[in-house]
Amino acid sequence: VISTSHLIKRTRHIDRSIRPSIGEWVKQAIDFGTAGMVTAFVSMRLPQKIASAETSRNILGKLTDIEWANVDIALQEKKKSFFDAMSELLDVIAEEEALNSFCSAILFISLMRVVQCTGVHPRLALLTGTLTHAADDLFHATILIVLLLGCFGGIATWAFGEHREDFGDFEKTMQTQFLMMFGNFPDDWTESSQMIAYTTLYLIFIFILLQNFLLAIVVEAYMAVREAIDDNEVEQFFLKDVSESFTSHIKGLLFGWPSHTALGDAIGEWEAKRSVGFDDLHKLGVFKSQKAVTSFIAHYQPYTFLEPEELGLYMPAKKGLEMAQAVTDRMYHVLNYGKRAPTLKDEVELSRQWVEAKQRGKKAKQQQAAAAIASQGGVASSKLALPSPALSSDGVGSSVALSSDVVGPVSEGGTLAVLQADVQQLMQQALKTQQMVGQLMQASG
Repeated sequence: VISTSHLIKRTRHIDRSIRPSIGEWVKQAIDFGTAGMVTAFVSMRLPQKIASAETSRNILGKLTDIEWANVDIALQEKKKSFFDAMSELLDVIAEEEALNSFCSAILFISLMRVVQCTGVHPRLALLTGTLTHAADDLFHATILIVLLLGCFGGIATWAFGEHREDFGDFEKTMQTQFLMMFGNFPDDWTESSQMIAYTTLYLIFIFILLQNFLLAIVVEAYMAVREAIDDNEVEQFFLKDVSESFTSHIKGLLFGWPSHTALGDAIGEWEAKRSVGFDDLHKLGVFKSQKAVTSFIAHYQPYTFLEPEELGLYMPAKKGLEMAQAVTDRMYHVLNYGKRAPTLKDEVELSRQWVEAKQRGKKAKQQQAAAAIASQGGVASSKLALPSPALSSDGVGSSVALSSDVVGPVSEGGTLAVLQADVQQLMQQALKTQQMVGQLMQASG
């Protein structure tokens, strides 16, 4: 017997790693495209490298074969031969640079895919999960940073561009401000009052505030991802999960297990079942044989998080104990106070009455104080002469009266010794009551 809810999570967790979703298919398409780009690069680069020596000799030969000292050859023809050779050399260099740029694009795409692939397992998804969780906040923070940097850049270019090379134009200013974000401020920023004001404002808004905003966004997203990983009950050590994914897939092919998606959806319809066993799985009709069901249970039963919840006669044992404790508390209240225990509605009503009484008592105190002040000054006011309700010693009106059918006087025999002597009997009575309720529910069903 194994837990139903955790089995659903586990099967779907493994299924995502073996049977990719639409997003995973897109990633695989990118991988195939990258492989095609690598193939194209190799097919172009390899012949070029093989013929590079011959190409270099031809170009250098054309340059050295020009007879500059021969007066019989026109200067125009010599120039033409030289520039033709140089044009051919430049074409070779341009082709080399294009292939290098193409290779750089392949490497950057591969780098992004390596980072993205770390999200395959919850324990490795700290980077991708943090970026995904913080994407919205980072987007709006980026808009704010670009706006402020643009404003600072325009001010700095207008104010210092005429006499400072590092602020000569807007592009150089943005480069300088980018370095200032990492603490590389100009050495001579104290030479003028304008430079001091600009640097101080930049330090406050960009270097201190915005950078700390970014850090807070990333830390908050990381903590959320870390909490989600801690709450994930079906993931295990990365290498173990990888090996178990392949093992379960191979066993499924050998023994005839159903797909994880189909099995998870079928089990997910059992909302009332806390655990499943051999008979439950066999009745689904998705396993090829009884041996398949047996091997499936034998494979998943060792997982600690798949241990079934302990059940009582009619409900989970933990919930049954809580209900028995509640019944015991109410019986204790009846035996010791002689009245039924207050319900939640009664407690809310009593709290409301207490608050209203306290407010009336506070208002009465204020009226008495005002009346005393008026009497001392010889001023009589009809409003201050209103009768006030009787107050208790704590200033709360006596209108709070607990219902006699909810809370009664404490009986003289209701001592702690009696409670300790009867607690076992009360527990037994509560369990019997629970069993009677279950039998009535079965009879009515």
